[in-house]
Formats: sequence, C-alpha cells, structure tokens
Amino acid sequence: MKKPLLKLTSTILSASMLLSSVALFSTNAEETATKTEAKTSSFFDKLPKFRTGDNSLKEERPDDIKVISSVEDYYNTAISNGADLKVSSGKSSLPNNVDNSQSPYFPPIGNQGNIGSCGPWAQVYYQFTYTMNKERNVETTYYNSFSPKFTYNLINGGWDVGSNYFEIYDSLKYNGCASLYQVPYDDNITSLSPTETVWKEAIKAQLKDYQLFDEIGTKDSKISSVNDEDLLPIKTALANGDILTFSTYISSFNVGRVEINSSTPENTNHFNEYIVSHLDGQEGAHRMTIVGYNDNIWFDHNGNHYVDQGEMGAFKIANSWDKDYANNGFIWVTYDALNEDSVITSDVEKHERVFQDVTRIDVHPYNYSGDFYLKATLGTSARYNSQLYITAELNGTEIQCGAFANSEGYGTKEINYNGYYGYNVGTFVFPLKNVAPDLTAENFKNYTWIVKGESGYENVADFDVLELEFVNAQTGETFTRPDEVPYTVNGSAKTLEFNKSNLNNIIVYYRGFNTPTLHYNTNGTWNTAEMEYREERNHLYKYIIPAEDETTAQVYFTNNDGSVEDNNGKYYTVTNGLNYFNSDNQIEPLKAHINKDHEEYDLYHIPEKSGYATGGYGHYLYQFVYTNLDTNQVHEGIWSDKINDIDDLIFEFNSTGNYRIALNVKDFSGNIVTDYYDVYVEDKPFVFSNLSFTNGNKIVAGQPATITATTKHESMMAWGDTYSMYHITITKDGKTYYDVSIRPSHFDFNTRISHINHKWTPYETGVYNMTISSTDLYEDYAETSYTFEVKDHKIGDADLNTEINIRDATLVQMYIARYAKEDTINFTSADTNKDNSISISDATAIQMYVTQLDSSSYTGEVIKVEIPTEPTTVEPTTEPTTVEPTTEPTEPTTVEPTTEPTEPPTEPVYKNRVYFTNSLEWSEPLYCYFWSDSNKKMTTWPGEKMTMSDEYTFGTSVYTFDVPEDATYIIFSDGKTQTVDIPYPGGNIRYYAGVEPNSNGKHPVFTW
Repeated sequence: MKKPLLKLTSTILSASMLLSSVALFSTNAEETATKTEAKTSSFFDKLPKFRTGDNSLKEERPDDIKVISSVEDYYNTAISNGADLKVSSGKSSLPNNVDNSQSPYFPPIGNQGNIGSCGPWAQVYYQFTYTMNKERNVETTYYNSFSPKFTYNLINGGWDVGSNYFEIYDSLKYNGCASLYQVPYDDNITSLSPTETVWKEAIKAQLKDYQLFDEIGTKDSKISSVNDEDLLPIKTALANGDILTFSTYISSFNVGRVEINSSTPENTNHFNEYIVSHLDGQEGAHRMTIVGYNDNIWFDHNGNHYVDQGEMGAFKIANSWDKDYANNGFIWVTYDALNEDSVITSDVEKHERVFQDVTRIDVHPYNYSGDFYLKATLGTSARYNSQLYITAELNGTEIQCGAFANSEGYGTKEINYNGYYGYNVGTFVFPLKNVAPDLTAENFKNYTWIVKGESGYENVADFDVLELEFVNAQTGETFTRPDEVPYTVNGSAKTLEFNKSNLNNIIVYYRGFNTPTLHYNTNGTWNTAEMEYREERNHLYKYIIPAEDETTAQVYFTNNDGSVEDNNGKYYTVTNGLNYFNSDNQIEPLKAHINKDHEEYDLYHIPEKSGYATGGYGHYLYQFVYTNLDTNQVHEGIWSDKINDIDDLIFEFNSTGNYRIALNVKDFSGNIVTDYYDVYVEDKPFVFSNLSFTNGNKIVAGQPATITATTKHESMMAWGDTYSMYHITITKDGKTYYDVSIRPSHFDFNTRISHINHKWTPYETGVYNMTISSTDLYEDYAETSYTFEVKDHKIGDADLNTEINIRDATLVQMYIARYAKEDTINFTSADTNKDNSISISDATAIQMYVTQLDSSSYTGEVIKVEIPTEPTTVEPTTEPTTVEPTTEPTEPTTVEPTTEPTEPPTEPVYKNRVYFTNSLEWSEPLYCYFWSDSNKKMTTWPGEKMTMSDEYTFGTSVYTFDVPEDATYIIFSDGKTQTVDIPYPGGNIRYYAGVEPNSNGKHPVFTW
C-alpha cells in the first residue's frame, strides 16, 4: 500500500510591489534648444530622485466603474450628479485654450517627496481639493486643501507600496478626507490620525461619484487633429471646469521643447517649455493631473520645422514633484502623445500612449453627512485584524459597509492606529449616509442601527471596542449600548443592535412569478401595486404597505400572463413587519449538474471540481462533498460562488474503496439541490502513458528533436534534495547512442501526472529504440519503449518534416513576406542556392524540384552531418628525463613545521542566502529586487540577477542570491512576472511561488 503524500503548507505573504523611484528634472536657464531632442542628457540626467507609486496599470479595475464614451455620456453623467455646466454640447462651442490651474480653487504645486503617494497627490490634493472648493465656491488655501497623507495612510496597510485610483476614490467616498492643516504631509506613512477632531472634520468632505473616460488613442480611435471627435469628452470636461487625473509611465516620457514658429504665435508665449511627445516604454508608473489644454501649441514631432497635420495641440499637466519640475511644476503633453501609433511620419521606433485610466469626479455638498455619524473608540495592537461593519435596516432593507474603506487591505503588518508597534487607543467618526443615503434628522430614529466588531484571526491581538455612539448632531439624539459596550473580541465577532425601529409598515416579500403584481385590501378597499425588484432576504420582489398602527391586510398576486396566486380564492393575510410568499412552482426547478465525465481516480489523487446549475433563482453557491461509502467518513467544502475557485478543501483519496463525489447547489432563495457520482478508487500502478517526439516521427539527422513523456499514478518526489528522476536510453543496432537521467519539466500533485520534455540531437540515420524508466517515491517501477526512424536532412525540406513538397515553398514565401516568423523554417534547408540568404529564388527552386522541372539549385541534396567528437586528451610524447646527481648525496635536512597543519576546507556558510525554486518556469534570467525597512531603495527594478545552482527541486531549477544584510524586503521576478513583496528577516530561506496570482497579478510565496 502506498503511503500518503505530504503536502507543503506555508503562509502566503501579500503586499504590493514597491515601485522604483524615477527622475525629477529641473529647468536649466542656459538651455535654449529650439528643436526636439528626445531625452537629452540635460533633461533626464543629473536629476534628483522622486518617487512614483501608481499601481493602477497593473491591477484589474472593478466591473462597476462608470465609463464615459461620448460627450453625451459626459453631459448626462455630470448633470445627473448635480454639476453646473457652463459649456454647451458641441465642439464649435469649446474654447481653444483652457487652464483650470489659474482658478482660485486650484491648490499650489505640491511635493510628494520620496513617498509613493502620487495617486493621493493627484486625486486628493489636486482633484478633490479643487472640486470640493469649487462646489463650495471658496478660494483654496492651506487650511481647506485636502491631505494626501490622510488617504494614503488609510489604504496602504502601513507599507509604502503605492496605490491605485479606485481605492483612493473609495476612501474619499466612505471616509472623506481631512485637511492639510489637520494632517500635514510628511514621511509618516502609517498613522491613521486617530482623533475625534480629525475624523469628525474628515467626514464633512465626501466624494459622490467618479467615472472613467473611454480609452482614446487606440488603433480604432486615433487622434489626428485638435478637433478630433475622440478628444471631445475630455476637452468638454475641462472646458466645464473639471480637472482630471490619469495614469502613465513618467520615466518613459519622451520630452522636447516648444519651438518658436511664425505660423504658431502661441508658441512664443510658451517658448522653451517642456512638452511630452510620446512614451517609449513602460517605466515609472505614475498618477498625474490634467488641468487644461491649448489647441494652438505646436510641437515639431518629426523635426522638419514645418507645422504638419497632427502636430497641433497639447494638454497641460500638473505633477507632484515640486515647482522645480519642468515648467514650474507643470508639463505639456501633445495630443498625438495620446496615440499608441503616431499619426505623424517620423523616425520614432516606439510610440505608446501617455494617457490611461483618465477619471473625473463629483462631490457631495460640504457637510453632506457630517451631522450623522458613528463615533467609535477602539483599541488594538494589530489594526489589520480589527474590523467594524455598520448596517442600517429600514423596512426590511439592510445595507452594510466596512467602517474603514479598504480596511481589510492592511496586510500583515501588526501596527496600531498611530502606526507604531504595541497597543493604543484611537477614536474614529464614520458617516452614516454610507449605509443610509436617505437619512435625515427626522427619520434617524426609524432605522435599526447594527454594528459588528470582528477580529478574524485568533491569537493575533485583542480588539477592544471601548465606545460606540450613533449621533444625530442636528437634534442631539444619540443611541448607545452601555449594557454591552465596552467588549473585547479575539478571533471572533460580536454584533449589537442600536435603536430598534418602531415602524409598523407591512412589508411583503415575494418570489415566483416573473412580473408579479400585488393586490392588497386595507380597510375594505382593494389596491393594486407593481412590486419592486429587490434581491433581499432570499426573495426577489418587495412592496411596503404603509400602516401606522397595528393592522392586517389581505393580499394575492397575479402575473402578466394571467396567472393568479390567491390561496385558492381565500387570499393571504399579512400583518405589520415582514411577510414572505413563495410560488416556486411557477419557475423551472433548481438543478445541480456535476461533471461525470471525470478522469481516472487513483489512491491519493485530488479529484477535480467541475459542474454547473440551472433553474431556481440564480446567484448560485456551490459546495463539494466527498463521502467514503465504506466508512461513511464525510469531507465538506465551503460554499463559494465560483465553482472552480473552491480551494479551501484539498481532499485526496486516502484509502481504496467506494466514494461518492457530490455537488451541492444553493440558489438565492436558499433552496439546495444535489448531484453526484460514485467512483471506485484503486491503488493503480505507476506507468508511462506516453513516450514520443513533439514532431511525431519526423526526425532529421543533425537537428534537435524534443522527447516528450507523460506519467500516470505517480507518487512524486519533489522535497528538498529528493526529486523524481527519469532515465532515457536510445540504442541502434545494439549500440547505445544516448543515455541520460533527467528531471520532470512539469508535475501536478493533484492529478499525479508528470511531464517530461528533453531535447536530443541524432547524428546518424537509421532505426532507433528509445526506453524511458523511473522509480517513484514508493518504489513503483515503470518503463516503456518507442521505436522511431531518423532520416536524412535535405536541402529544400524547409519545415524539417522529412519531405520536400509545396508546403516548404509556401513557408519560404511567407517568411520572405514576413507573414511567418524565423522559427517556422530551417535556414540551412531553405537556402537552396547556398548564398546565405532567403529569397524568392529559394521558393522557386523548391517549386521546380517538386514539379520535377530542371533546377540548378541544391534542392534535394543531403546535408552532411558532422558527428561531434569527445575532446582529445594529449599524452606526453616522451618519457621525462632523469638527471643523475653530480655529487654524493647529503643527509636530508629536516624542516620543522612552523604552523599547525591546515584543516581541510569546509563548505561555505551563507549568512543571508535565499533560494528560489522556478516551479512556474519563468523565463531566464531571474532577478532578486531588495530594499530596506526604511523604504530606502537599494537596487533598481527588476533587481540583480540570481545564480542558477546545481540543485533541482520541485521538478525545476533552483536559483540563489546573497541578500545584503540591511535589506528587509525582497521580490523575485523575471522582469515581467513577479511575486508579492516578501518581508525578509535574514538567514538562509527557501522560497517558491504559488500558481495562482492575486488580484494584483502577483504570485504569493511559500517557504519549504
């Protein structure tokens, strides 16, 4: 009997990548360049270092973001959100020049310094300050500018890891923002400023909504002139007084200067100012602010000193790198820079779009929710494990939100509310209109307020809820629970109600008919009402029958097809409170469908999870249950809305016998149905299910061929220095031509299948026999053989399939026309005239050979294959000469050793060596990026190259790197794909990356 295979277990580390710092540049008064010089040394060299920190371009945005695709979309959205528009629709009404940075609402240019807070600077300090003070019609000052530190510290989890635009907006929606006066900007990136005064003022300024402009500058929407239709939504927003933000790669800005030209008078006003012509890469992800545009600025993209089509127009951009940056803190971006392919003929090799993820905002009126709040005094030493959830219930409808926006993103840093280690107490104020948008001073008492305090992970730290008070500041009304607060939770949760609503309305919930109509009788009068579609309390429709006093009513339901549900003519009786009605027979029954076309199940095999649901009320949840029918032992998984992502339960068949695999499906109504299949699990022998070449039997002498093999039912070895090995032997005519032991290229513990890929080059034609064998972890032996033929390598066989036909000629033609890549043909075979080039004459020669016409080429000739030889060892040609002594020998002199004999050398001891197993087969080279706890950058992205070791673990190569002593964080990557940030405590640690990346596209890390 096989033994159970051990599983690797470790904690997944999660955080965002620390973005590299990029160059800030300053204006040099002596520079008077009058033509474009891309990225001259005077511009990008000799510049102080400032941080970027925008993660938006590497993270998937939420599905519910509103998108503005046209001018009409802009007007409809802005007007519905209460915007006061001053420019009517249509490009003819747009001014040629807009500069909102000259507005009294726009704050002075700021400086983010060496913190990755560019997003909060663009969206909070510039955009939110400007828009809020514009809504209030007050001039912007230091005292009413909003603090990027307040928002950044709320969303960064205590790490200087940058941010993305939607989490910044979410924080402004739910937490509001404190002023710079209350929370001055500095290098403290951890404190939440946990004082009642700060938070009570912060909730007075809240974001209402934000929208994303549809992408422009793509191949389907190129911008070719100042009046281009695709520019209109953004220009219309700016002309109506909006300022916008966007993501870009600032280190890849291709920058020039504005020139003077007699045909463009506006250039004289902006002579020598810096202007961005395009991106030439993707370095330095950064968030910036669009404050205006100017149709009359010209930039000489192609350097011909003429105003060509597409060269007019630029946007004015504000940066957060102080006033020394470019044009007193601003820079221009040409309209053509928004194109991923320039519309101007030039010699630019790489041209990418500057603007991505352009956003606008609307704000609530000042003090929109400031009079209605929950004041909470909390204490902990691990704020990430301390959550408050607020729920407002009115007439059966419940809305819940977390008190802190993005509060669950605090990562694993165990710090308190002040941002330090150890216990402390903070007081926070949370706006109640987040959960009750229709809240007023009058209806405040109609709500049932509910608070849940939760500490999700046990034994991390106590979470003390010391004070909870719901406040109606307009009336002085408050709700508290001195009988239950304070309380402490640790690895648990506690839920409390505040003010039970005394409304006596009759609430009717219904499911069944597709379009139900409610008929109700109060006081002898029948009324008819269309029910509101509301997915609440396991039902789909809702209606509220007003009732002040205790009362009853009669009801029945009809559908638009004439169907009636009236309790067989007796009607139903409803009373004050919640009433539920179901006509489930009116819809298709809920059914579960498990995939019964499954793979073979072997002992210690992890079964697949697949299936689907039909009928019922949608919003399905799935659960897999595994039952050993011989022992009645049951393993239940959790419920999940994604059937392929149920990864909480790693179940394997740990004994032979009969099993039932069941899929449970639960719909919105709470109904549960099951589908299942039964399997018999055997202890199947380890075998090879496949041995062949990737190109079948088309093996050509002198050309590498890839051997591929697959195992089944293998008990794999991939722990430490122990790993599975596969022995390949290739023979011909009784002689061994190749003999090697190799490791798997890929293996899967779930399916217990290994894949072997190995390149081998034959040098002689003939019939060969290949055998592969191995012994697995529990000493099961497997072997299989394969016979194949190696044929001559001939000129004209461009695709190396051992035949010369019209396909070879076609491939050569496609290669010449650049419709086929270089790896589609063999250069030696395709060069039929041996002139070291591929031309149409080679394709023609192959065609003539195939049609048996006379050809002067070498097509069909066998290419001689040189068999490599082993290096020759040169023996000495003569015996060494012995020289006889010329005098009598003397007594040998004994020399006493002056020191103790040296001990034999020992293996080196590495103090801070990390090992990274390339189990995901990332492309070489691999890099280690590292930095210190003080966030001082110690290397440039992607880091320093790692060294491939002789070790081979988890079925692949192991790389090593010696981390500097003062480094406290590392990231492994191949320059494109990367791990999460890894806190590094020092010492020799072995890592490997998890298969599934997180929501940011970064792979979790495990140790072994």
